[in-house]
Amino acid sequence: DIQRRVLRSCHRELKESLNVEDTVLDYLYSKEIVSQLECKRILRATDGQKAQADMLLETLQSSGSTAFDHFVDALERSSRRAHKELADSVCRKLREEIRRSLA
Repeated sequence: DIQRRVLRSCHRELKESLNVEDTVLDYLYSKEIVSQLECKRILRATDGQKAQADMLLETLQSSGSTAFDHFVDALERSSRRAHKELADSVCRKLREEIRRSLA
């Protein structure tokens, strides 16, 4: 699946830059992408921001096919400018991956 491949290829960048905030998780929860238990587990990660981002990305990669789109939506809806830039970067990589697969 192209979307999972893109998430894997963006994993390091996302892990470094993603600040797992309540609004991102709330949005993913409202779209039934992550469960309440997964949200709590992610937010309780004591190893800091990178560990939270890592847990969220692992959860997304094992979720259904709509997880990718909702994740990008959550980033775009975030009040953080850095998240909007991450969304642009992920979408750009998705377009590149689609072009490569069609070539």
